[in-house]
Amino acid sequence: MKKKLSKELIALFILMPIFLIGAFILSSRMEDNLPNYSVINNTKGGYSVFFQGLKELKYPVERTLKPVGSIETQSIQIIADYGQFDINSPEIMQWIKKGGKIIYLTSRNLENTEYKLASKEEKGTAQYTYFKGKVVTFNPSYFTNKTLTKNTSDAYKLVKELDKSTYKRIYFNEYFIYLPNEGKSLWGSIPFAMKIIVYQLVLAIMALYYYKGKRFGKPIPLYEETERTENEYLYNTASIYSRADCWDIITENYYTGLLKEIKANHETWLEKWENEGLPMLKEAKKVYEFMNRMDKNKKCNGRECLQIINIIEELNNAIAKRRDSYWKTWKTIK
Repeated sequence: MKKKLSKELIALFILMPIFLIGAFILSSRMEDNLPNYSVINNTKGGYSVFFQGLKELKYPVERTLKPVGSIETQSIQIIADYGQFDINSPEIMQWIKKGGKIIYLTSRNLENTEYKLASKEEKGTAQYTYFKGKVVTFNPSYFTNKTLTKNTSDAYKLVKELDKSTYKRIYFNEYFIYLPNEGKSLWGSIPFAMKIIVYQLVLAIMALYYYKGKRFGKPIPLYEETERTENEYLYNTASIYSRADCWDIITENYYTGLLKEIKANHETWLEKWENEGLPMLKEAKKVYEFMNRMDKNKKCNGRECLQIINIIEELNNAIAKRRDSYWKTWKTIK
């Protein structure tokens, strides 16, 4: 039995690298075949970085392959000028007419259409109205993965546009990007030979889990998880936002979380903090004064914002400790 297990081990170790290399080749080819402006395209022409960035910032973004007219008008649709998309088609215009809003990623202008120009900025940004709805145009190159590695200021204009709007969800509508495939899924577009490689990889993983379940190899002692550095998640998240120079946004997000924790608004939370006898009153005042100042001039550097974010985290911990102490007292009385 021991000899048989050794042979299986050798076979597994030989085949696993082959399967992994095949999967790597498959993944590379799939990404190269994905169209530009798609949020699942991780190459230089895709929008994956911008899409994931909005997710990290807690915007309600979602990728969809549904027709434009099937989406509720209370949501915003971000659509690239790609494939057979026509902003002047009756279906699109009818959806906008009802109050829909489209972020149209195009290098063209709509001045010779039925849309009325409301305002125009430099560098390919303009706003058009049509009955109750609106179309805001941006140059599609602003949001590609390649551009965002060098410049994020133009993409940040779209973030500010979203902040000014009211919506239920934000849809990256890729219906027209994949329309030439006639509704085919990505898996359906993969050649049969490549599917065989994927099947083999899945079988190899299943075999590995099978042997692990049969006490494959020597038992490994389970150690406790290594203690994480304090505020590790905070610094990792801040690092992501700092690359995009979005310090004001991350600070406001953390501040909003603090207000939700203490169940008060900007005008009353400091007074409530003092009345409830919570600790770190001096630090709380510092946060309050900083947010007042930032609300007026909207300017802050990374070092100041990171310091305030750290203080906000400590204030949240103080609220959590107070809540835990109430819970323990209640359990004792009970």
